[in-house]
Amino acid sequence: MPMDFQPILRREVTFVGRTNSHMMPHVLIVDDDPVVLKALVRTLENTYTCMTARNGVEAVRRLNRAGDGFPDLIISDVDMPFMSGIELYRWINTVHPNESHKVVFYTGSSGAKLADLGVPILRKGRDLKEI
Repeated sequence: MPMDFQPILRREVTFVGRTNSHMMPHVLIVDDDPVVLKALVRTLENTYTCMTARNGVEAVRRLNRAGDGFPDLIISDVDMPFMSGIELYRWINTVHPNESHKVVFYTGSSGAKLADLGVPILRKGRDLKEI
C-alpha cells in the first residue's frame, strides 16, 4: 500500500450507537463531510447502531477489523479523498462479493458511472427520512 495511506490507516474510526447495539442492525456511514455524517447518524441512531468513516480507506479498515462482522447496511458518499465510494464499492464487490448488495450511495453526484454499477442511489439534499 502506498505510504500516503499510512496516516489515514492509523486514525481511529468513530463509533456511535446506543448501549443496546447488539440488538439493532448496524450501518456504516462513509462521508468526508462531518455535517453529513452527523445528520445521518441523528436520523438513523434510533433504528441502527451507527458507525462512521471519513473516506473509503477508513471504511476498508473498519470492514477488515477482525470480529466486528459486516454491517447490515453501508451508506457511502461517492466523491471523497483517498478512496471514492465507487472504489469502496468495487473493493467490497471483490473482497466480500456476498455483501456488496448492502451498499447504497448517498451523493450529490450524478452520471453514467453510478448507473453502470447498479447500486441504489439516494441524492443528497432530499429528506433524510427517505433513508
